Amino acid sequence: MNDQQEELAKYIKKMGGRLTPSRLLILKEIYRRHDHFDAEALCSELQKTHKSVSLASIYRTLPLLLDAGLIREIKTNNKKKLYEHVLGHHHHEHMICEECGKIIEFGDNPLERNIHQICERKRFLPKSHQIIITGICKECG
Repeated sequence: MNDQQEELAKYIKKMGGRLTPSRLLILKEIYRRHDHFDAEALCSELQKTHKSVSLASIYRTLPLLLDAGLIREIKTNNKKKLYEHVLGHHHHEHMICEECGKIIEFGDNPLERNIHQICERKRFLPKSHQIIITGICKECG
């Protein structure tokens, strides 16, 4: 079992659920890809090789993976929910083009330090944060 599968198994056991083959298959596909995806795209990709995977299974599994800390949700301007895997990856933020939907990832150590310093000053224990900048990319501008 890899790290992601172990984390999911630990989380599901804690919650009193079952680690089903369908959940493992969904997790494996999510960690195989290195892009931002929605539930429909994930389902479409999985159904190419596993016809039994349903969109309903994916919609039931995504909240488990979110709660387990294995994926992160990104909400776009058009209310679409995108996801990306996070275990083993450095934290980063997103810029989303309002014209073409392109997502640009960026990490900024001074920005991260500022966030942590502000939390420390306010005596606030941060669990997570997400910064999304919307605008127009250079190709569309």
